[in-house]
Amino acid sequence: MIGGTLRVLSIAERRADGQKLLVHWAPGGSGGWRAHYDFTVGDGRIVKADLQYA
Repeated sequence: MIGGTLRVLSIAERRADGQKLLVHWAPGGSGGWRAHYDFTVGDGRIVKADLQYA
């Protein structure tokens, strides 16, 4: 995320093992775009991150 702005727009999905976020990612000098970041949690830590850019 160096040189840009990441903003969480909403929680798109909540699960017992994590959640999916709708975010707006704007690298420096661009208008940016929306993406889904899906995090799976185990033992209090993120064990998987699936970053979906459209």
